[in-house]
Amino acid sequence: MSAYTEHGKAADARAEKLIADEVLWNQSYLVDSILAADDLSACRAGQIGGHHEPLLFGWDDISGLLPVPEDMSIGELIAWCEDMGHGDESKELIEAEAMDEDELRDELETIVNDNAEPAEVYEWWLVSSWLSGQLENAGEVTLDSCGCHWWGRCTTGQAILLDGVMQDIICRLGWVESDAAAKDGEG
Repeated sequence: MSAYTEHGKAADARAEKLIADEVLWNQSYLVDSILAADDLSACRAGQIGGHHEPLLFGWDDISGLLPVPEDMSIGELIAWCEDMGHGDESKELIEAEAMDEDELRDELETIVNDNAEPAEVYEWWLVSSWLSGQLENAGEVTLDSCGCHWWGRCTTGQAILLDGVMQDIICRLGWVESDAAAKDGEG
């Protein structure tokens, strides 16, 4: 068996078990239907000037749809800018000699806030409470409501194992060392 991700065979094997034990059911239709009903309810409330309460949960209950720049380090802010095509703007800010660290942070946070787009969730998976917390810590989209915990998967058309997020969690927890980390330690 070859490794599915850059983390290596051991992380992939542990991730397969994690997925089997902690990822329960695909509930995309259920979650999408409730969110659509919330959209309709909000629209009707706006039309009649009434107050809107979500049916069971709404878009405001979802974590991780947008980045939270206040929770990011300056390095993470710079990486986000580069990943999203705003690297030139961040470079100009870094090279500006008159700017202190707080001003740099404020400017980078503004770039993120002005340019961030919501994550596009393709699938909603019912997961364990424990895994929901781990996914949220990993920056994934999650929804916790009504005693249930869903992961908003932003990929589709491939096995969950190929996403790599489960291996990231396993390596972060120290359950196995990724092959990439082991190679870095050898150098």
